[in-house]
Amino acid sequence: MNRESQQALVPCCHEYIRTEIRHPIPTYIYEQLMGDDSATSGDTPPVQDVLDALDDPDCRAILRNTAEPMTANELIDVCDISKSTLYRKLDLLSSASLVRERDTIGSGGGRITKYVRDFEDVRISMEEDDTFSVTVERPDRTADQRLTNIWSKMGDEL
Repeated sequence: MNRESQQALVPCCHEYIRTEIRHPIPTYIYEQLMGDDSATSGDTPPVQDVLDALDDPDCRAILRNTAEPMTANELIDVCDISKSTLYRKLDLLSSASLVRERDTIGSGGGRITKYVRDFEDVRISMEEDDTFSVTVERPDRTADQRLTNIWSKMGDEL
């Protein structure tokens, strides 16, 4: 099948996947699966949450160390903070949409959660009405990363 035939087939398949009666797919998952990652890239966290997270030295240490995914135990060792403090800081970073969880399956079959920095740039600006706004620019995600994110969210809902 040539490329033009494949592209012509794609919209039909997308509609079939999205509307299949026996296995309906929630719209937000369908959009992420088909390449519209706006559900995760377009979120705008509250300005105060971002400021609180960036003002915290432990949060900044976590952000410096999560360019690549790390487990909680790895972060505890690298950042030299207690387990309870780490989870409080991860909650703060998550509410600010600066860190996200990535679930993988370990070699023993168990679920392993890793944390990864989820932004390339954060901008805080003042709007015309003298209110502050925040813009979080996210890295582009591959189809595999989007699918992993979808499976993680579906696992949380089950």
